[in-house]
Amino acid sequence: MITFTIDIAHAAASDADAFDVFLRDVVPAGLDYVPGSLRWAGTGLAPDSLDESAASLIVARWASFPRGSTSQIEFDVTMALMLYDPRVTNTGQVEWTSLPEDDVQAPFALSTYNVFATERFYDPGDAVDACATSDSVEASTPSLPATGFAPGRVTPLAQSPLNPYSDTGGLQIEIPGLSVSLPVVGVPLGAQGWDLTWLGAQAGYLEGTAFPSWAGNSAITGHVYLPDGRPGPFVRLAEFGWGDEIIVRGFGLRFIFSVREVRQVLPDDLFVLRHEDRPWVTLITCKGYDERREAYRTRVAVRAVLVGTLAD
Repeated sequence: MITFTIDIAHAAASDADAFDVFLRDVVPAGLDYVPGSLRWAGTGLAPDSLDESAASLIVARWASFPRGSTSQIEFDVTMALMLYDPRVTNTGQVEWTSLPEDDVQAPFALSTYNVFATERFYDPGDAVDACATSDSVEASTPSLPATGFAPGRVTPLAQSPLNPYSDTGGLQIEIPGLSVSLPVVGVPLGAQGWDLTWLGAQAGYLEGTAFPSWAGNSAITGHVYLPDGRPGPFVRLAEFGWGDEIIVRGFGLRFIFSVREVRQVLPDDLFVLRHEDRPWVTLITCKGYDERREAYRTRVAVRAVLVGTLAD
């Protein structure tokens, strides 16, 4: 999840207060707004209203915004896994008027000396009535996560953050052909992608993909080598063949998946995480450690489709 923070400030050097101030932000394709997350951050002037009712459009309104005032609005998004464009830009715009009354147009003029005098407000393309400003920020689509350490040697780790991973309700994954049975934890999607540093011998469900067993494409990762240099639980992932079974256990059920594809891909190739209408699971680990770069060059992706559900 990504939090956008919008800071609004009315310069003290201004010679008039602002009125009917609207903040508008259309959450762009590639980002999914988290319903109910639009909020005043508690800093500066509280908005008179917040509105998220129009799908991806979020709106905050202040009846007046005095000189020198500030405010801070926040909302959350999740990143839809874009396949072809690695970056997405979000733009927020603030508009205001120059007087506290509603906009008045001729012939109801504001001046008895000039029948064309009207309230100043935002008029796109007008160099004079330019009562608006905007700003943008770019978010990048994460790469496939790093899922391994240097083979054959110890990699010291910093102290694990408090609760780096989330509970998945006792979910487990079994791979009979590889003699693997692992608990599955949720790996949050942050601004820098998915951090698997402290995953150990567990499997990690990549939050932001479909929850395992739901319709869509669920990504589950495991280390190819552990921090102590020993082989990890997914070290033999490339040995999968068409039709091999992957079993996800949870909530009193066994979800049986059958392998349909084994691919070796680059870290920035998100096509293996493409959306599916039926329940799929994609297992991911690293391959090809480069000693000079101290990083893995590629990823192994095993994709399987749900073929049956049994009571556990």
